Amino acid sequence: PSSFGVFLLLSICLFLRGRTWLATILLPLTASVHPTYLLSAAVLTAAYMLVIYLEKKEFKQPVLMGGLSLVLVIPIVAYTLNVFAPSDPELYAKTRADMVNFRIPHHAVIAEWFDWGVIFGLAVFLIVLLLVRKTRLFWVLALLGGVSILLTGVQVFVSNDSLALLFPWRISALLFPLSTGILIGFGLEKIWPSLEHFVVKKQGAFFYGMLVVLLLGVMAFGVARYKLEMQQKLSDPARPMMAYVAEHLGRGQAFIIPTDMQDFRLMTGAPVVADFKSIPYKDYEFADWLTRIQNVNRFYRDPNDLDNCYRLRRLSIEFQARYVVLPPDKLDLTCPGLYEMYNDGTYAVSYVNIPDLTKEK
Repeated sequence: PSSFGVFLLLSICLFLRGRTWLATILLPLTASVHPTYLLSAAVLTAAYMLVIYLEKKEFKQPVLMGGLSLVLVIPIVAYTLNVFAPSDPELYAKTRADMVNFRIPHHAVIAEWFDWGVIFGLAVFLIVLLLVRKTRLFWVLALLGGVSILLTGVQVFVSNDSLALLFPWRISALLFPLSTGILIGFGLEKIWPSLEHFVVKKQGAFFYGMLVVLLLGVMAFGVARYKLEMQQKLSDPARPMMAYVAEHLGRGQAFIIPTDMQDFRLMTGAPVVADFKSIPYKDYEFADWLTRIQNVNRFYRDPNDLDNCYRLRRLSIEFQARYVVLPPDKLDLTCPGLYEMYNDGTYAVSYVNIPDLTKEK
C-alpha cells in the first residue's frame, strides 16, 4: 500500500501544471489506500489552498478545495477511528508505549533513525527551498517541511506516544526525494546551455550513447541486486522445512514457530500463534499479540527440559496449535507426546500431544 505514495508526487506535479482539482482529489484517495499518508495529504491540501489564495486573493476556491478533500477523506477517517479507537484508556496508553518502544522503535523513536543522512537531507531541502522561493513550489515545500520539523521538534520535548505513531517525520519520505530531484534538475538546467552546442552539434552520438550505457548500467545493477536477494531467500536453511509444511498442510493445522520466521506464513499458507512481523493495531489485540510473542519467545529461549515441555503444552492447548517448528538449538528437545514428523538436520516439525505433566513436575 505504501507504493501509492507516488500519487502524492503526481498530485504536486499536476498542481504545478495548473490541474488544481485533479491534484486535490488525488490526495484523499491516496490516503484512503494507506492512512499513514493522511498527514502528508492534509498538509499538501493546506499548501494548495494557501497558494491559490495568495494568487487570487479570494477564499471561494480554496474553501471549495478544502471541502472537497474533507468529504473524500471522511470514509477512511471514520473507518480508522472506528476500528482503532481506544477500548480502555489505560490499556490504550500501555499498548501505544509498547508499540513505540518494543515493536517499531526504528520508525517511532527519533534517536533510532536520526543520523547524518537525515542532516544531509535537511541541508538539501533548505537549499532547494531557497532555489524555489519565487515559484509555486515554495509554499508546498515550506509547509511540508515546516509541519514535519515542527511536530518532530515537539516530540523531542514531549515524547508523546500518540504523536510518535502519527510519524510526522515520514513526510521526509516525500520531501527528500522531491528536493533531490529539484536540485539535480536545477543543476542540469544551469550547465545545459554550455553543453548544448557541444552535445547536439558535435558529440551528440557519443553523449547519448553514454546516457544509454549509464541507464543500462543502472538496470543491470537493479537486476543483479534482485537476483542476489532471491538467491539469499533460496539459500535460507528453513526453506526445505517450509516446503514440507506447504506440501503436507491440512485444514485447521496451526503452528508454533520462532517469532522471527516472517516468511513462514507466506511460503506455507499455515496459521501461526504469532510472528514479530505481523501485528494488529487495536489496543486489546496488540496486548494479546505481545503476550503471545513473549510466551513463544520464552519457549524458544529456555533450556530443553521438562519445564519447557510443559510450556509447549500450554501454548499448544491455549492456541490449538498442534504443530511446532524446532530450530537447530531445539532439535534435541525430548518431551513425552512430542512426535517428530520432519527433520532435515537443521529444522524439524513435530506434532504436539504432550500429556498433563503437573504430577510429574
